[in-house]
Amino acid sequence: MKKSLFSAVFFCLCSSFIFAQNIVAQKSLVNKINQEQRKEELAIKEATIAREDALQEKNAMTNGLSPILKYPEKQAPKVEQASQNLPEAINSKTEVQEVKPEDKSEAKPEEKQNVKTNKENPDPQGVDWIALSNGKLNVKMQRRTNGISTPNLSMKFNNVYQSLFRNIPWLMGGRARVYVYQNRKNFLDHEPVASDWSGAFFSPENNRIVMYDEPDNNKKMLSQFQHELTHLFLENYYSPKGSNKPEPPVWLNEGLAVNMEDITNNASGGVWAHDLVVMNFIPAPKSPAADLKAPRPITNVDVQFIKFTDFIKNDSYDNAVAAGKVQDWYMQAYAMVRFLFKPYNNQYPEKRIQFEQFTKLLNTYQNKRNEKGRLLKDEQGRQIKARLSVAAALKKAYGYNNIDDFELKFWQWLYQYQTNQRAKLNN
Repeated sequence: MKKSLFSAVFFCLCSSFIFAQNIVAQKSLVNKINQEQRKEELAIKEATIAREDALQEKNAMTNGLSPILKYPEKQAPKVEQASQNLPEAINSKTEVQEVKPEDKSEAKPEEKQNVKTNKENPDPQGVDWIALSNGKLNVKMQRRTNGISTPNLSMKFNNVYQSLFRNIPWLMGGRARVYVYQNRKNFLDHEPVASDWSGAFFSPENNRIVMYDEPDNNKKMLSQFQHELTHLFLENYYSPKGSNKPEPPVWLNEGLAVNMEDITNNASGGVWAHDLVVMNFIPAPKSPAADLKAPRPITNVDVQFIKFTDFIKNDSYDNAVAAGKVQDWYMQAYAMVRFLFKPYNNQYPEKRIQFEQFTKLLNTYQNKRNEKGRLLKDEQGRQIKARLSVAAALKKAYGYNNIDDFELKFWQWLYQYQTNQRAKLNN
């Protein structure tokens, strides 16, 4: 009897102990789940705050333009028509890069007085210019009559030059002239092509960049300068003055400029790199990547990209303007060039050799042939040469079979990259 009673008591005590352990384990599990939920909520909150801070920075840098993405040096510029100097047989073929820049230095709005230049003195006239320490650039600044100027401005500009040289040295040629007005008012008053929303512009016709000093916002000023300097070198590489050669593809031109701009103040990227991680990108309905599974969203900002075969056409920007999708267009151009050049955004581009080969191939000309394989000639009997197509250059440099193959590989990379980067937000 005593033995039975003892066994019963022992059993009750064991049961109570096990029950207590289960309660503790359940509480521990609940606490762990709550901690994970709080951790995830905190990560999302931090990502949201970071994005809001980035967007505020973009707004400040774009003078009240898009609250989502930055338009580097222009809000809605016109996409220039195909050059009239090219033979009609070339202009009729889609594989030829047809865009030819308008002469920005000759645009003269009636409400502004033109600033004259001449061969003996290429400086804008009517302004008192001071030559700064040159280095790799010929920098001149308007003599200041009031306020303060940015210290060591020439050194800062040359640091930007060195940043570009580390990334795209094969595209950089010639000595750029840089003119810095003392303030925004003088910039707008003296430069006929300057618009109210622009902070700088470049002119490949006379190899110069024009902007104004911003002592209170050097970060913005240097980013704009790096953007414009990239444009200047790229366009001079593809379309040297007097050559009548077409400009580089619009998406490459803008995409590379934005990529270089984004690393001005941080080698690992800035607001553009941030958006590439947190925004939700969607392939076009007929994209070869339409069925890929997107990573779990962390924001409610969705952007649908254009099918790549349509995006690489030089009228894609014009179409984006008409559709009110310029923001998305710039983001796509940034992302595509980033994938080809610096997919993981390290300090030095991981695919530099391939990207260099790609850009050089796009500047290669071959004899143009008709559908029967016969050489095409112009009215003077000269053989017509055409620039290598984007598809052909991608295949030779990267091994992509066609544009659809390029697009599929891009989306596979982007979704994996976003997954990896978003996971870091939770750690």
